Amino acid sequence: MIIRYRHLKLYIGIFFFFIFGILQAQNEDLYNLENSNKYARYLLASRQYNLAAEEFERLVFLDKKNDAFKNLLIVAYYKTGNRAKAIERVLELYNDNPVSMPETILGKYLVLLQESDSLPQILRYLDEGIHIKNTDKSLFRWSNLMLNKEYKQAKNFLETQQGLVNNNE
Repeated sequence: MIIRYRHLKLYIGIFFFFIFGILQAQNEDLYNLENSNKYARYLLASRQYNLAAEEFERLVFLDKKNDAFKNLLIVAYYKTGNRAKAIERVLELYNDNPVSMPETILGKYLVLLQESDSLPQILRYLDEGIHIKNTDKSLFRWSNLMLNKEYKQAKNFLETQQGLVNNNE
């Protein structure tokens, strides 16, 4: 009888310990925004870019207005080598409207376009007056001239941009 009583106390103790563990686990939400953000950033830092992209997709879904998550999502896709997907997601997130993009994302988007040989599209955006720094605009215009092998025009362009090239040549 004493042995059964001890077993009963043991079973009751395990039962309460199990219930307490479940309640504690519910209080510790591993999938909340803060923990997911930490995990996604860890994945990005540890070069697990595909997994980071998936996690940032989830974060963007949970917080559609957070441009920092969108920015890191684009970085993750870029790092995977999937530039087409990065461009596609930028256009989806900002409704194909570069004017509505924050400057950090717009800069990344323009670099993605440049790497995808979409320089005419970049120049069109520059002519439409998108909001990027004048130095960045000049860099994209100069890059376009260089990539089109218009070297004399590129040199003249640089000379007109605050004397960036010495006239001693």
